Amino acid sequence: MVENVYDDPYDQALADQRFLAAATAAHTGRWSLLDALWWEWHPEDPAPSGSPSPIHRLRELQRRVFAADGDAAGDHAVAQVVRELEAEIVAERSAATDAITAAHADLRRRTADPGQPAPTADGPPHLDPSADPTEGTGDSPAPATPAEVPTGRTARRRLLPSAIVAAALVAAAVIGAVLGSRLTEAASSPAPSASATAETPGNPAALFAQEQRPEDIPAQAMSASFEPDSFRYLGSAGWAEDPNLVGRSPFYAVRASGSLICLVAIPEGSGYLSTCALESEYPSIGLRLSWESADYLAQLPPDFYVEDEMGDMIGDVTVIWGRTGEVTSEMTLRSPTGP
Repeated sequence: MVENVYDDPYDQALADQRFLAAATAAHTGRWSLLDALWWEWHPEDPAPSGSPSPIHRLRELQRRVFAADGDAAGDHAVAQVVRELEAEIVAERSAATDAITAAHADLRRRTADPGQPAPTADGPPHLDPSADPTEGTGDSPAPATPAEVPTGRTARRRLLPSAIVAAALVAAAVIGAVLGSRLTEAASSPAPSASATAETPGNPAALFAQEQRPEDIPAQAMSASFEPDSFRYLGSAGWAEDPNLVGRSPFYAVRASGSLICLVAIPEGSGYLSTCALESEYPSIGLRLSWESADYLAQLPPDFYVEDEMGDMIGDVTVIWGRTGEVTSEMTLRSPTGP
């Protein structure tokens, strides 16, 4: 009987030829499928094929354009490249998710009916990690023994899902507490749900109509290109003992020169990241920032239980300020040692 013992889709694609074939048949993205599967768990690492991480490139561009010492500050051409790369990443990750979903559906069908034929795919079943599965030729390797217990990186990955969900819910609680009180004054709207998304008014600039409060003012000096009176605290990627206080790794909305509105984050209280767009051309995917946290345990409540094996993990944090004003924060965990 076929059994899914993998959480990392890249590992599963290498071990299960039919999983790879099903994912390849369903994949509609432009990225190499194996690269896309790798970046699901290792978003900032180069793929085994040697392809550089698009998210790592995005962060480098964001720093160039929006960091205090950025060499492309105010360069609208580079800012446009940032927005295009953001849109590409969203589309490609969605395509990868669809491919993984289809492959898992095929796996469930095979579990129920072991005699079912494998799905057809344009690419050969050759599993060289350095090659695109739609290129080249090769003989099929023997499929992995279904009952084989995963070891190494795969075994570590199996510890992650519950912690990822819990971290996302912690982030949701922090954002919900911050925006919930602010929205009661702005308009009547439903309370944030128990997900990683908090609802805000119908357009991102609506928050600027609110009066600035003490928690809206960042604790560290910011670029002169930001309008000091326009900072608005959106939430925090870390847990705060007092929900009325600014949490660890806060993020803000702010106006900037040139009719820009920006999302600014202060990861773990040191330095800042920002990304901006013209208010009239706010991207459909929203503004987003990502960073890694080497001390994610410090961002969780003191009574939050974490298994010993999780203590050395790196947290990849992403914050999105959506086009309709919603703010989403999520954190995924990965091993600092890699494969």
